[in-house]
Amino acid sequence: MASSGRRFRIANHAGYSKGAVYSNFSNKEALFLELLRSRMTEELGELKALLDRSGSAGEILGALKDKYRSLEKQSVWCLLSTEFQLQAGRHPEFAEPFAALYRSQRKAIAELVRLVAEKAGVTPPANALEVATSLMALTHGIALQHAADPKAVSAATAGRALELFLAAILGRPASTGRRKTTGQKS
Repeated sequence: MASSGRRFRIANHAGYSKGAVYSNFSNKEALFLELLRSRMTEELGELKALLDRSGSAGEILGALKDKYRSLEKQSVWCLLSTEFQLQAGRHPEFAEPFAALYRSQRKAIAELVRLVAEKAGVTPPANALEVATSLMALTHGIALQHAADPKAVSAATAGRALELFLAAILGRPASTGRRKTTGQKS
């Protein structure tokens, strides 16, 4: 876990003073939960705005593909979240608030999935909460792979994977996006 000095650097970067950390957060887990909650709220706002700007399912798919081509911010949060998932596994008192935060995020993403399906005029092959859970796992997993090996798992790969997943859920064709790779026959 983060040392005290590192915790204060993180808090300072997030706009909290050292005094605010002491007065508002009982421990580093509480601080992290608040930072993660804030990041998740920001992400939901970005997704809602993207949905509001997009008129068709194709526009939504393209906008999401473009959004997730920027993995640097996503990778940092995924690494931090993974560290705290491990922390939650080791410390039951932290597990419940962490799980509650993720349950809330899944519900909010599920509502967005429902709105996207409605806008596309389709019924997804699974309920919106299952789709949201899968979507979060996909984006999280790709961001972690990108963090570990950015040359092999590019930001374009992330955008493409998300596009393929959502296109399948919405029963829409994804862009071809196929590229000839070394050794591949025409």
